[in-house]
Amino acid sequence: MKLTADKLAALTHGAEKVTEGPDSVSFCRFTEEQQQFYKDSGNESFYLKTFTSAGVRLEFRTDSESLFLKINVPFATTRSYFAVDVCVNGELTGSIQN
Repeated sequence: MKLTADKLAALTHGAEKVTEGPDSVSFCRFTEEQQQFYKDSGNESFYLKTFTSAGVRLEFRTDSESLFLKINVPFATTRSYFAVDVCVNGELTGSIQN
């Protein structure tokens, strides 16, 4: 099953909005007003960080034995690393990191 942006939004915690592109779904932690505040502050580094999805959590129940997750990390911040932790029944079972 491939989840749509609307279905993912219902499973998402820590994101202000979930948007769907042609081949992707993006999670945004900040409102447009907050992003504008950082843009107007003149601090490019802080502004770019408003596009990151740090702290966003997807939480769902399934009886599937597998999960496919494709991650794209575009240049949108001063950092170029990421990590995704996978927990099953509240226990850390794996981590994907670059």
